[in-house]
Amino acid sequence: MIEKRTGIESRACVLGHTQRGGCPTAFDRWLSTLYGAKALDMVLEEKFGYMASFRDFAITEVKIADAIAKLKRVDPHGAEVKAALSIGLSFGSAQIG
Repeated sequence: MIEKRTGIESRACVLGHTQRGGCPTAFDRWLSTLYGAKALDMVLEEKFGYMASFRDFAITEVKIADAIAKLKRVDPHGAEVKAALSIGLSFGSAQIG
């Protein structure tokens, strides 16, 4: 549809781990397996409207409505942002001081 409307060649690209920064680690594989297993458990239990969540190194279920009820922001001066900036990652704007 994009190509038809714009006349510009368009292709789908699934970024997956490339977008995250490389090949999946053992942790990535372990986590994705646990997410999948939890999702299947919730389907079998007919717990629709829930999502699998990673908390305290365990997989749990959370109501989607609860997960999105409050806007959660990343502290621009927090450890996660400082670590990302220290290894050269960019957030698309001027670096946070």
